Amino acid sequence: MRRRRWLALLAAAACAPGAIAMRAEAQPAELVGTLAALDTRARTLSLTVAGGERRIRFDDLTLFVVAGRPGAARDLRPGQRLRVQLQVSAGGRARDVARRVVAISAAGPG
Repeated sequence: MRRRRWLALLAAAACAPGAIAMRAEAQPAELVGTLAALDTRARTLSLTVAGGERRIRFDDLTLFVVAGRPGAARDLRPGQRLRVQLQVSAGGRARDVARRVVAISAAGPG
């Protein structure tokens, strides 16, 4: 009997409006743009997007995907189109820290 009650409470909590909002907040924010600059020592990349340039930090937990395979920041080249998923704070705000960086094109001319 206790197990049924516990399962019912768990199911009710999962269907509560706040639970749905929490799941929506957990979705990563995403930017798509062109890599303007990369500083591996400062662990930042500058991305040219439709509103100007954004400086994004990366850390040891950031996943890089280059040419469809796991890579590293040093594998990126200026001129590449990137899709960057940003970390999201507990309050649902996107932070300027990359969770995942995917190169979606080869480097530009130069």
